[in-house]
Amino acid sequence: MKNWTQNVNTQLGNVTELINKVLQELKDGLVRGKFSTHCYEVTFKFVQHMLDFQKSHRLWNCFWKLTPPFHNDITSLTGVPDEHIKTRKVHIFVPARNAMQAGVNNTKKWKMEFDNRERWENPLMGWASTADPLSNMVLTFATKEDAIAFAEKNGWNYDIEEKKVPKPKSKSYGANFSWNKRTRVSTK
Repeated sequence: MKNWTQNVNTQLGNVTELINKVLQELKDGLVRGKFSTHCYEVTFKFVQHMLDFQKSHRLWNCFWKLTPPFHNDITSLTGVPDEHIKTRKVHIFVPARNAMQAGVNNTKKWKMEFDNRERWENPLMGWASTADPLSNMVLTFATKEDAIAFAEKNGWNYDIEEKKVPKPKSKSYGANFSWNKRTRVSTK
């Protein structure tokens, strides 16, 4: 991490000085009570300096060549106990079409469900109870890749059920009354 910041500082050169100068001008404007007009002028100056080709080119090269040492794993930041992370398995799937409706709107998003943990029957009312806060949670994602990235970021093992695409069948109303046995649909 130290080498990375040293390289950034040496390649940036005067850009950090420029940013500090603009921030000082902004602070001076706040002290004088001319925040709105002075803030606009300072921001305009800052954009002018940053759009200068040499400085922006140097800044771009600096961040293009160097990659910061960040990790994709956020399990240490979430505060979730290890028993809910390491032993957890999620199921990623596309829900099936509702049999009661003809629409396919609910089959376009990917869903993520957690495995079920221990459940017990509540003796008073007979309700099913659980101590697992994640067992009833269902997450929705636009793509399969988003769901996989989220599972990997949280350190969960995952199981993917691929989307099932039904084969199109020829459906013609006239084929129901055809004399041809190949196209006629049987009612038996």
